[in-house]
Amino acid sequence: MSKKKLVIVDDSADDVMMLEFFLKNEGYEVFSALKADDAIRLAKEHKPDLVIIDIYMPETDGITLASKLKEDPETQNLRTLLLTAAKPWRYQEKLDALNLKTPIVEKSIAFQGLLTTIRQAIGDSASS
Repeated sequence: MSKKKLVIVDDSADDVMMLEFFLKNEGYEVFSALKADDAIRLAKEHKPDLVIIDIYMPETDGITLASKLKEDPETQNLRTLLLTAAKPWRYQEKLDALNLKTPIVEKSIAFQGLLTTIRQAIGDSASS
């Protein structure tokens, strides 16, 4: 059985490294980027099961990136998951306005909770 593929994009190299380490240890194939443009390229190249996107990034925010992925025929069917250091409800209105149906998870959530959300988002029934 092939590994599920994930793309992580966050402008914090430390956050990317920590998530990448954790998710690789959980058996996922992980590709990471620090910028939206690189994440789009990785998504097109690897066709991941899920793109994990930090909302607050300097050049292109995560909601805009998720919207771009949904608008592009090459990536429109990819699942996305947004991460935020803020309270997720702050972004719901913007997501609704863009008709984006993507989960938002607080970065402060424990890794096990994040792992559960990732597995639900991609339909991975692997045990915790």
